Amino acid sequence: IIGRLFGGWVVEQMSIRKFAILMMLLQALSLTILSTGYSVVTLCIGLAMFGASVGNLLMLQPLLIAEAFGVKSYSRIFSLSNLMSSCGTAMGPALLGVIYAASSNLYQLPYVTAAVFGALGLSLFIFGGKIIKQSSRAWSSDRALKMKKVKARADNIVAYDVMVFLESCCSVSLTKK
Repeated sequence: IIGRLFGGWVVEQMSIRKFAILMMLLQALSLTILSTGYSVVTLCIGLAMFGASVGNLLMLQPLLIAEAFGVKSYSRIFSLSNLMSSCGTAMGPALLGVIYAASSNLYQLPYVTAAVFGALGLSLFIFGGKIIKQSSRAWSSDRALKMKKVKARADNIVAYDVMVFLESCCSVSLTKK
């Protein structure tokens, strides 16, 4: 709760995109710490970092969609994004449970896998492409330009949804260490 309140204040001080990148880095780092930590101190630090990152990423999802894609198609884009998030949240525990069972009941490999998923989601978020802002003149005057912008927008939505799926897969908590 404290991390989310602090995150709400920080997001007003910097861009939503930069804050999201910071939270995704924090999530991947926290999962790496959890995979390598063998003491109570590292466990507590990793869990605190993970909790702050997940809480803030949940808060950022609708803000990122509205900022990146506008409000015209917000409901359709948010529902697709929410579907990807739900699928990732549903599949993540099963996937990491299988990895846990396959690794002689050790938690290191599932946490490393979750950290890799978080890093992949971060990469998609960073390199998924720039949102091309629409100007009314450009949209009405040139059909080829319009189609190019529509394709770029669709590519960004797909990249964003895959990123949400990957981040949701790694946003699961394994309760024992």
